[in-house]
Amino acid sequence: MNTFKPHSRYGIAAVVPFLIAMLAAALTNLPYGLTSDMAAGPQLTLIVAFFWIARRPELLPPFVLFFIGIWHDALSGAPMGLTPLLLLVVRAAIVEQNVIVFSQSFVLGWIGFAAVVTLATGLEWAVVSWMQGSVYLGWPSILQVLLSMAFYVPVALVCSLLDRWTIRGRRS
Repeated sequence: MNTFKPHSRYGIAAVVPFLIAMLAAALTNLPYGLTSDMAAGPQLTLIVAFFWIARRPELLPPFVLFFIGIWHDALSGAPMGLTPLLLLVVRAAIVEQNVIVFSQSFVLGWIGFAAVVTLATGLEWAVVSWMQGSVYLGWPSILQVLLSMAFYVPVALVCSLLDRWTIRGRRS
């Protein structure tokens, strides 16, 4: 049976991706003043989850992603279960399909993220439209994708530094 024991390899540094993802979920829901519509902010939770899933998927197993997604939905007022669904689909697309390209270079990771955030936002748009019983405007979703793609660079750089300082530094 495959059990979740990252601490044996990474020590206390194994909680870094979880803590960063939880912080990202909280920061995602802050009013930035970037747009007049709160729904059009960057998807920081997805950025952080994508980064760590592509590089160290063992540190964000499905049950941890589910918990992070529920936390995100509780803070944002989104339909409960929507973000966990999106995060689990992203994980399945990367890990289960054995896509290692995203961890090979920063540019490939950014391109991969652009595809993932576009698909995830489209799925989110479709689910919310279906739940409301009418199609809502797509402009905030397009803006959200563009903002998320722009925010990927600084957020991934911070995650990369944390990876280097905590997790890589702990391996022998």
